[in-house]
Amino acid sequence: MPSPPPTLTLLAVVGLASLQGPPRRGTLHLGIPLGGALDLDRLRAANRAIENVDDAVAIELCGTLTLRVIRSAGEPGATDRLVISIDGSLYTLRPGETLTVPGDQPVRYIALPGGAWSPTATGRFGTLPGDRLHAGDLVHAGSAPQARLGLLEPTRLSAARLSVTRGPDRFPDEAWCTLLHTTWRVTSSSRAGTRLSGPSIAAPPVRDSAGAPRPAGNRGSKPMLTGFIEVPPDGQPIVLGPDHPVTGGYPVIGALHAPLGARSAGESFQFTDAGPPLHPAVPLNIDLGELPDEDPALHELADIANIACGGHAGDDASMRRTLLGVAAHRGRVAAHPSYPDRANFGRVDMSLPPSQIEATVREQCAALRAIADRVGVDVFAVKPHGALYHAAIRDPAIAEAIRRGARAALTGDVVFIGLPGGWVEGFADRGVLPDGRLIPRGQPGALLTDPVAVARRAAELAAPGPRAVDTICVHGDTPGAVQLARAARDAIHRCSAAPLPPAVRFHHIALPHAADRAALYALWSSTPGVEDIAFGDDSALVVTPHGPVNLPSPADLARAADVPSPAPRHVGPEEGARFGTEHRIEVRYDGVDLQAVAQATRLSVEQVIDHHLGPLYTVAYPGFSPGFAYLDGLPEALVMPRRATPRPAVPPGSVAIAEARTAIYPTASPGGWHLLGQTNVQLFDPQAGPLLRTGDRVRFVRIG
Repeated sequence: MPSPPPTLTLLAVVGLASLQGPPRRGTLHLGIPLGGALDLDRLRAANRAIENVDDAVAIELCGTLTLRVIRSAGEPGATDRLVISIDGSLYTLRPGETLTVPGDQPVRYIALPGGAWSPTATGRFGTLPGDRLHAGDLVHAGSAPQARLGLLEPTRLSAARLSVTRGPDRFPDEAWCTLLHTTWRVTSSSRAGTRLSGPSIAAPPVRDSAGAPRPAGNRGSKPMLTGFIEVPPDGQPIVLGPDHPVTGGYPVIGALHAPLGARSAGESFQFTDAGPPLHPAVPLNIDLGELPDEDPALHELADIANIACGGHAGDDASMRRTLLGVAAHRGRVAAHPSYPDRANFGRVDMSLPPSQIEATVREQCAALRAIADRVGVDVFAVKPHGALYHAAIRDPAIAEAIRRGARAALTGDVVFIGLPGGWVEGFADRGVLPDGRLIPRGQPGALLTDPVAVARRAAELAAPGPRAVDTICVHGDTPGAVQLARAARDAIHRCSAAPLPPAVRFHHIALPHAADRAALYALWSSTPGVEDIAFGDDSALVVTPHGPVNLPSPADLARAADVPSPAPRHVGPEEGARFGTEHRIEVRYDGVDLQAVAQATRLSVEQVIDHHLGPLYTVAYPGFSPGFAYLDGLPEALVMPRRATPRPAVPPGSVAIAEARTAIYPTASPGGWHLLGQTNVQLFDPQAGPLLRTGDRVRFVRIG
């Protein structure tokens, strides 16, 4: 039996030293980021030089490290020397010898024979965010894991140009151009992320359900992955690193196609467009504002809302109502002018001369823009309605009249949907002839009213590869429009998987309001090819590392009750299927914000406490940091925005509220929530994982 090699003891650490290997798998649903080495190429080089497997755990050093070799305690037969690899260069050290590894590189890897391990880092999830090696720690050799199927295979990019794909948040084209055409400078870099400096990028506005702008810090939480590029309120991008929070509140403008790695302050690079976007490559447009009893659910489903503006339907009240509803769900707005013919709903050709068409289009678009300006919404496109739409396709003079009228009323580069030379439109709720033309209305098969047929048609139009359409339409006045639009949108989302980072694919899915995330987890995690799921307020990331899968949609939740929750993948069978556990958590209500919350809500301190104690809360999803869980069920009387200025450090165990949720901080961390009290409950265990899981229930109990 070979003798064990000597051990390293760390004498001094300046900066950050930690044990790192390959990224974790299957931990996002637990609120634990995938983590892993900052630079997988350097890790691989260090391991190969010493004949380790590529993904053996090594010391990752961002700074300076002084180490000494000592004999293994109680091992008289130990070998008298230790060969280590530092970024692929070999060093032979004998017991008692000291070596200082300089901090002249953004990151270095120190590989030991067979891998590295430390008694201070023995948790089942490996090195977690915040874990680090300290002076006095021992690092032993001989822990190399077996080679892992599907290890992330890094793509070495040019140091000066990084491939990026558009993100799920709808930034204007000018912001995307700013990202691509700027030479960005690194201001700081850590395992959590890399901050960049350059021209300010304006984040897209986010509105509440009443249409009012929300504060910059109150955008709601969304699931995140390594390589996502966030834009905080100061407009300076942040590229998320391997120890990023699983959820975040800043909008995501893009995502890298390969890990960024460690970067030095002052280093510069540019981004290059790699496409396709992470949001559906083909947006769903819906004709809205046409019916007095229109279902508001359509406002949530529309990527683009074509709003009737007085020709065939619509008035000031309906335009305002639709604009507010669409803006609340971050949709974009197109004017939907038509022949001025309410009697025939704009579906009869009026044979007007181009001059009259130009005038009526200008008048209708101006009416919508006037209300949109008051609401604070941009009208970016124009889509003619009914008979005018078809007349413009047949007659270039009519198409040009529509363009002139729209440009006279609107600002910027107007997008024209359905006109020659504009966006090509496909119809998910209309039948087509063998030659591709629509079946005329009134003929059999002209309207598709079966959600399955609509989903099939939408999938055909949005299939990956070269596409013939730029947008897909569902008509808001078609019978069962909500079900049809949801079926079409879900089908489009199934086609929107994007490969980020390398060897990892995911589906980015919009969630309906008040989605049952525990049921969705059971539904999706039982789907072959799904490895992990991360939730946010209104979206989910479903990780499918071997490529896109036929993923059930949120509309399939009716069947989820019959699907057992499987054990989470890749984190050990002892996890089990434990959703819905009820926890009683004792709280001392002595928080520093208790009095301020009482004043803001016009309640007494005792009333605030009573309101907070009342509900049985439900865990919506974990995120932010390991052990942090967002709890639904906060009484309306306590709903309030986050603090205008986050605290740099919130004590561990702090019970807090913000917006419509409550939560407990598992560790000391920055935070902008209002602190009501304190608990001693352990929210995260390195072996068992987080205490609170999606679907669990929480009852707070007052003590003290």
